[in-house]
Amino acid sequence: MTTTEFLTLIAETAAQVKSYRLGGSAADGTSDCIGLIIGALKRGGISWPGIHGTNWAWRNAVKDTAAVSSAADTVPGDLLFKAYDPGDAGYALPSRYNSSKDRKDYYHVGVVTAVDPLRITHCTSGGIKTDTKIGQWKYRAKLKYLKDEPAAPAAESKEKDAALTRAAISEALESARAIRENAEKLEQTLSTALKE
Repeated sequence: MTTTEFLTLIAETAAQVKSYRLGGSAADGTSDCIGLIIGALKRGGISWPGIHGTNWAWRNAVKDTAAVSSAADTVPGDLLFKAYDPGDAGYALPSRYNSSKDRKDYYHVGVVTAVDPLRITHCTSGGIKTDTKIGQWKYRAKLKYLKDEPAAPAAESKEKDAALTRAAISEALESARAIRENAEKLEQTLSTALKE
């Protein structure tokens, strides 16, 4: 799977997610942060080979890891991670990683879907979100399961970013329309029931 294919699958998978659920991977309309990535890979025919978790992903499913401080440090398709250091409030590294030299708790992951402007797609307690600033995203990495693609010229890259963003927005609008139609039907049904 290429990075471009992965980004298309991320947009399709994100459009299916209606709510957050720990352990979800979009198949039933629910997802968590790593589930968004696992769901996209599954759509592309790639099975997730390990634990459903961001700490496992950081330690086993990525390569070319580095710290990030700005959007310039990223490219579309990068996974971005938030992490706690030992002693930080919220630090909760699972005990299965006690033997790991890396003691950071990588507690959240998202996908860079565009860089100009920056768009980081991720799933959190409110569902699918898009961040436009680096903020607390501290580390980037590449998924091991993606084929390297030759770098596109900047203009072509911007066009692809814009097309992927438009596709994701289109799918989200379609989902919102369907939800609104269902709500209107339910309202009519309830109004009719109250009149009877």
